[in-house]
Amino acid sequence: MFRWIILIAFVIFILRSFKKAVFTASSTSTTSTPKDPYEVLHIPKNASQDEIRKAYLFELSQNHPDKVAHLSEEIQKTAQRKTQDIQWAYQQLKNR
Repeated sequence: MFRWIILIAFVIFILRSFKKAVFTASSTSTTSTPKDPYEVLHIPKNASQDEIRKAYLFELSQNHPDKVAHLSEEIQKTAQRKTQDIQWAYQQLKNR
C-alpha cells in the first residue's frame, strides 16, 4: 500500500514538472514565426546538415503534440505551436 502511495505521488510530481516546463517554454515563444531558426533548434550557427537534422528530430520528439494528448487543451495548443516552430526552423535550414 505504501509503495502505491509513493508511486502515485511520484507520477503526480512528474506530470506537474512537465506541465510547468511546457508553460515556461511557451511563454518565451509568443510569435507565430520565430526569428532565428538556430535558436528554435538549439544549435550553433555553424551546424552541419547532419546536426540540423538530428536537432530537428530530437526537438520534434520532445515537443510532439501526441505526447501531451492526455493533458489540457492549452498544453496541447502550446505543443502544436512549438512543433510548427520546429518545422518552420528546419525548413529554413535544411537547404542552406
